[in-house]
Amino acid sequence: MYPVSPYYIEALRDPVHVTHMHGIVGNTNFTEADFSALTISKQCSDNNSIKIGSVYMAELHITFVNDLGISWQNAKGLEIALTEVLEVKGFVDQESVLGGKYYIAQVDYTKDGIEVTAYDAMSKLDKNIRAGAVSFKNRTLPAMLEDICEECGVELGNVNFDGYPNHTGIFTISDDNDCDTYRDIVSCIAQTMCSFVTMTVAGALMLRMWEDSGTEDDVIDATNRSEDYSFASYQTYYTGLSAVDSTRQKTKYYHVDPDIGLTYNLGTNPFLQKLDQNRFDAACENILNGLQNIYYTPFRIEILPTLVYQMGDILSFTGGQGYGDPLGAVMSYDYTYGQSIVLEGLGQDPALASAKSKTDKTISGIMKKTEENKEYLYQFYNSDDITLNSNWQTVFSQRFATVSDGYAIFDAEILAEDPTGSVVEVRYLLDGEEVSRYPIESWIEGNHILSLFYPIQTQGGTTYLWQVQMKANGAVEIPEHDALGTIRGQGLASTSAWNGYIDVSDEYTIMSTIDDSDLLSYTETSVSATTQIPEASSISDSFGLLESDEDSSIKHYVDVYAFNQEFLNQLTWDEAALHTWDYTEVNYVWGIDIE
Repeated sequence: MYPVSPYYIEALRDPVHVTHMHGIVGNTNFTEADFSALTISKQCSDNNSIKIGSVYMAELHITFVNDLGISWQNAKGLEIALTEVLEVKGFVDQESVLGGKYYIAQVDYTKDGIEVTAYDAMSKLDKNIRAGAVSFKNRTLPAMLEDICEECGVELGNVNFDGYPNHTGIFTISDDNDCDTYRDIVSCIAQTMCSFVTMTVAGALMLRMWEDSGTEDDVIDATNRSEDYSFASYQTYYTGLSAVDSTRQKTKYYHVDPDIGLTYNLGTNPFLQKLDQNRFDAACENILNGLQNIYYTPFRIEILPTLVYQMGDILSFTGGQGYGDPLGAVMSYDYTYGQSIVLEGLGQDPALASAKSKTDKTISGIMKKTEENKEYLYQFYNSDDITLNSNWQTVFSQRFATVSDGYAIFDAEILAEDPTGSVVEVRYLLDGEEVSRYPIESWIEGNHILSLFYPIQTQGGTTYLWQVQMKANGAVEIPEHDALGTIRGQGLASTSAWNGYIDVSDEYTIMSTIDDSDLLSYTETSVSATTQIPEASSISDSFGLLESDEDSSIKHYVDVYAFNQEFLNQLTWDEAALHTWDYTEVNYVWGIDIE
């Protein structure tokens, strides 16, 4: 939040504001009398979720009613500096807030005047990386950032980076990174330090962490004049983090307990790929710890115009505007001079975002690491003999996932034995719905090869169930493993993991009933799935009464028809003294040693 006096804050609470705007274009001053419209748009996150590593430009639109003596044809790159003035009561009559510095990108002549579009200094980072200008090997991230700012002619606004995750570590960017401009590099640096990038009103680049929700920058209560507002009934927070380790070809997941919040997808960060496993894990855990500051309520509120609020400011809303006096972080605003400013805080509902099946999560994960131009193949075959008859029988059943729109090609070869000669029919089903194509073949007695082909039109990010069913008017046999099929194509997801589905089917014959009988009593049943815990079992057998002569060390005969293992363990037998076995019924437990 821009530093202002308590008198300014008090004036913000008044239902009527008196504001003024003036500025400089190049070396030319202007006032509110020189323009008819002025808007500013800023954001530091995506349109529907909280992000780290975001590097968004602020955009200024201003329409001048006169040319101010400026050669607008040559105005591209000129700096526009804005200052907003609010009339306050107190030790001063007016107090100013800097509105930022912008650089002209486009000028249009319209019936309303000279329309100028300008962007803040973030646009200076859109400069192709110059070989050798900045070293990205074996350095700290703040050191790289300082050199980038110097290369792009931008001031670095951070005095230090104490408290930022991974700010003291030594990093090297991976060779296969996809960074083309310095803006791309800065985004990766900010992501590694669990922060977003913004421009101060003085035109300096600043990395800012999402602040702990316990630190409020301002309180907006219900007595403040607001044109409109809305607040979510949930808080956005993260308890998990997913990161791609391309060096070791795996995706790793980190979490805090209880893991009931959102999962942040870090993707493939180029500054993490050169780290060994321990440092990779430590860096990711540092980022996850930084995300624990986030506990914000998404909101949207329209209030009287002011430029005092900055990206990432924590606002408290009291007086019943939202449930439980919510806290929100400013992630975007749209400012219209003389009318209003719309502040927004974004985020997702953890309850809804986590309401996915295991299959959905598996598909979501493999979608992110699959190359769309790589062809994948699903292969399947029958695991048992199949006998075709007049009823439809499923020969193939395969689920597959897609990551992009396109076609999946189904091919199959079926080896069948027809002892009598039959008409064989085939039908295809996609997610249980019949496909309007029905191959039919008439066979004579003997062995046959049936070839099938069908292109399946698909949409990206979807899981499908493809089934092939067959029937015949004779007894056609398909031996085990002789029905072989594939589904192949680009944009398919490939994984060896179980997809989470178990398909179970059974058959029963039609039952005949007498007239007026209740058929429901014959057919009503229930099926349930339960888990079973294995239990140990014993083996039992029987042997006869043991007999010995007078020299035996056995003092008396044992004639027992049931005894337990504990009793047997107390007996000692002299095997050398045993002479005869008289088999009468005596039980024992298998495995007892006899000495």
